[in-house]
Amino acid sequence: MSDWVKRYYSVVDSMNVEEFTALHTEDVRLRFGNAETVVGRDAVVQGIADFWGAIKGLRHMTLPCTSILRKRGDLLQDLRIYMDVSPVFA
Repeated sequence: MSDWVKRYYSVVDSMNVEEFTALHTEDVRLRFGNAETVVGRDAVVQGIADFWGAIKGLRHMTLPCTSILRKRGDLLQDLRIYMDVSPVFA
């Protein structure tokens, strides 16, 4: 795993919205599971912030998951997360 990916997920784990925002291009795209693709940094950040607000904290569980991250320069331009998050809310 690259240092950039480790840093990215460290910021995700911290649930720090400001740091999370700074890691994405203005036109970032997010596809989370079966949800519609979200386009634009503000929309992606709002969606992730809403998700973080729906959970009490972030800890890692063993769930089948595939994430595809595509960068433009040092910023994330496309993120696709394929997993069933229903156990998180059980």
